[in-house]
Amino acid sequence: VELRNLDFRERLFLDRNESKLVQTAISRNSEGLFCIRIQSRRKDDVIGRKWSEHIRGEVEVRKDRHGARAFDVEDIRKRCDRVILADSHYEDMQNIQIEYGAAFRGIERIGRGSTKSIARIQVPRTVADDADSYQVHPAILDTGLQLLVNMAQSGSIDINQCATWMPYRIGST
Repeated sequence: VELRNLDFRERLFLDRNESKLVQTAISRNSEGLFCIRIQSRRKDDVIGRKWSEHIRGEVEVRKDRHGARAFDVEDIRKRCDRVILADSHYEDMQNIQIEYGAAFRGIERIGRGSTKSIARIQVPRTVADDADSYQVHPAILDTGLQLLVNMAQSGSIDINQCATWMPYRIGST
């Protein structure tokens, strides 16, 4: 599976005081790729109201894996000389004004090197019962993207300045 042309179009804020409907829409285009969109709207909005689009991208499911790059996980792990545990990661995220609820706290630990990072991800208990309904549960996809934010915080941004770094586009992963 290859995820491509992932565009982050509009931030999605989840607030305890406001209910939102969030949907992931998947369709197949003329080239055989799956187009994916993550959209939301306020739960109390009238039916027929326009959805806000947060993420758009494409997914290619390859039948032969010969074109896919293989990663040597053990080699990446060896190049990561710093270990960041979950509590430290989520504390760092809070310091830059990104707060994750229980469903989005899937990182157990991160290994980080100068040019590589790797994370151990666990399905959070709050979504475990629902996870089998998806190929990749949206909370797990979000957890994987958290590694990008953590990598961006690796010294290029002073975490004490409370700057929030968000990707706006990912070409391929």
